[in-house]
Amino acid sequence: MGVVVVGGQARDAGKTSVMCGLIAALCEMQWTAVKVSAHGHSTGVEVREETNAGDGKDSERYLAAGAVRSYYISTAPGGLWRAMPQLLDILAAARNAMVESGSVLEYLRPELALAVLSPAAGEMKASLQRRCDRIDAVVSTAAAALNGTLEELRAKPRFVVPPTSYGSEELNAFVRTELRDKTNAPWMQGAFR
Repeated sequence: MGVVVVGGQARDAGKTSVMCGLIAALCEMQWTAVKVSAHGHSTGVEVREETNAGDGKDSERYLAAGAVRSYYISTAPGGLWRAMPQLLDILAAARNAMVESGSVLEYLRPELALAVLSPAAGEMKASLQRRCDRIDAVVSTAAAALNGTLEELRAKPRFVVPPTSYGSEELNAFVRTELRDKTNAPWMQGAFR
């Protein structure tokens, strides 16, 4: 069982598209996909399993790409810690899981963490900047976005993916290798619980 976290430089950086590209390319891994989001209108924690595949909501897109299960977790801003027990239960039940949220790196140590950078985005989210030490590789649709990366991320493996597929054979091979070599559930050892 392996856990991959996909965080992004900013909103609309392409996190969902990168996840969908990986899910489709590595469908034999039977992914459970989770979208974690903080919204101002949330007062607690909402966990919803998606059952419809489509091209609308991110959780629908995961199923359309080939995920075996898909979840949406919503929390109030600053309340992610309240959702961690539910997220850990979902991860424990999954064969392999992919989580869309750089913020979870504050509480979770996945086997693999990817940072998606966007050529159109401004500065990197503070939540991702704080956890650069947990990022394993950087993904972007443009090589230029990788040139302006934070110092802490410059030595990490970098992957440029086309904006049509948001995937590449090199990125797929990297994910396969990393999960094969690191599948010891370190996210449970000293994680939130």
